[in-house]
Amino acid sequence: MPNPEIAMHASAGGRAKAARRPLRAEHVAALPALDSPRAAQAWLRAAFEWAAIGKVNGSRALAMVSAIREWGKLREAEATFEAIEQLRATVHQLEADRDRLAQELEQARLEGARS
Repeated sequence: MPNPEIAMHASAGGRAKAARRPLRAEHVAALPALDSPRAAQAWLRAAFEWAAIGKVNGSRALAMVSAIREWGKLREAEATFEAIEQLRATVHQLEADRDRLAQELEQARLEGARS
């Protein structure tokens, strides 16, 4: 017969291990600012290592990884938005060039018709 309290006991064991090896502020402070893919890799590696050696429990490590994943999505969205804005500016410039050339062509036609 399965033990309905096993989850409580398993969870308590994970907390006990993490409590024996606490994560300290200087561990987090040693990580680079989360501002590049390379920094995100360092954070992911730290989450994995801290979970593996019991500095954080699995739930906390998963939360760290999820937060870094969301950071990556945000960074990707920002890059996409920036690319779209650059494309808009290029399209605007091309439209302005097209309109200017159309006016020059029309003016040349009028001048050619006068002569």
